[in-house]
Amino acid sequence: MSGAAPDLAAIADKIALGELVARYAWLVGQGRGAEVPALFTADGAFEGRNQQLRGREELARFYARSASGHGEVVPLVGNMIFDLAGDRATGVSTLTGHKRGSGVHVFSGVYEDDFARVDGRWLFDRRRFTTYFDLRAAG
Repeated sequence: MSGAAPDLAAIADKIALGELVARYAWLVGQGRGAEVPALFTADGAFEGRNQQLRGREELARFYARSASGHGEVVPLVGNMIFDLAGDRATGVSTLTGHKRGSGVHVFSGVYEDDFARVDGRWLFDRRRFTTYFDLRAAG
């Protein structure tokens, strides 16, 4: 086998970023919105679905409402791609939502993320969500 040795630090960072993205989806899908702001930097931002939020206080108010109780939609993330630059990173991932128990696909979109490593831990610095379609919005 020839070639450059794998960059184990980069591999570890990409695994950590993937887990952060998956943890966000899991918490929202389980109705654990109160835990979501801790995944963001202190002045982290979320943009999308007619929302422009900045800072953990605004995020906490939003996720307390939007991810309260056990949701009827199961969020599934995939197609994650990350680019590293020291203690900063960017990434994209896709999201689909299926109505629990039915398999009906009710929404999809894409996240564009900016990440920051704070005290050795990767966090969202900015999440932008673009909706591809949403059956719930159609009425």
